[in-house]
Amino acid sequence: MQVGHSDRSKTVIEPYLSDQWFVKMDVLADNAMKAVTSGEIKIIPERYANKYLDWLKEKRDWCISRQLWWGHRIPIWHADETTTEEDLSKAFAGRNDIYYYKAQNGIWLICSEEENLSEDAVAGHKIVQEEDVLDTWFSSGLWPHSTMGWPEQTDTLKKYYPTSVLVTSRDIITLWVARMVLFSQENMGTVPFHTVYIHPKILDGNGMTMSKSKGNGVDPMDIEKKYGTDALRFVMASLCTDNQDVRLPVKKETGTLAASCSRTWNRLAHFPRTCSRWILRSSLSKTAGFFLV
Repeated sequence: MQVGHSDRSKTVIEPYLSDQWFVKMDVLADNAMKAVTSGEIKIIPERYANKYLDWLKEKRDWCISRQLWWGHRIPIWHADETTTEEDLSKAFAGRNDIYYYKAQNGIWLICSEEENLSEDAVAGHKIVQEEDVLDTWFSSGLWPHSTMGWPEQTDTLKKYYPTSVLVTSRDIITLWVARMVLFSQENMGTVPFHTVYIHPKILDGNGMTMSKSKGNGVDPMDIEKKYGTDALRFVMASLCTDNQDVRLPVKKETGTLAASCSRTWNRLAHFPRTCSRWILRSSLSKTAGFFLV
């Protein structure tokens, strides 16, 4: 018999049944899928569109509650057992930003869109805010528009939303990319970007994901000191193709490219600087697709 252990604390994981908050995904998922299947959003390389669509097709309701000490607290308040619908109607009369619903256990749940409610918001009764916080990806999914001042219609939001290209890793296509699309469609009525570019994932020299806990992170500054900045740039640009993963440090390739890059640069040193920079950019772009000098 195998017993699960926490990767961080190394302690035994004990199953615990508890009430959780969920978001119904059927309509949200349909809209997010249509954005890609219609071509409104293009995912590059195209094969990653399948990962995006396959996950959304499941339409699993999304558990958004987390039992943590930090995060955005869920804006739900629990009324006491003696609270009635009449009490709530009197307390929140004329409020379009307050919703309440009677749960299966008979307790009234109150949601506030605009403000935190005080314990005595309902006269003669005590209400208590939900202790759970929102899933990290719920908060992150709001990023394309919340960082520009939403829900206020700021000048920044009007000028820069929607954005254009999202560059990210395949690991978070479902965790983040899909959530940004469905939240933006729901809140803004449009998609947050027209293109999603998935770059290769950079692994360590042994093909393992870099991690703070594993201590196997590669510092690009160390590579620059050993091989030079241009060599590192060339390696990263040349590897940025349709590959799924790349490894660093790439000892053999980096060394070879460092020498090649240096020779090319030195040969062009006799040309005017503006000319040499253009020639180097042009020649390297045929191999790498782009190159920063």
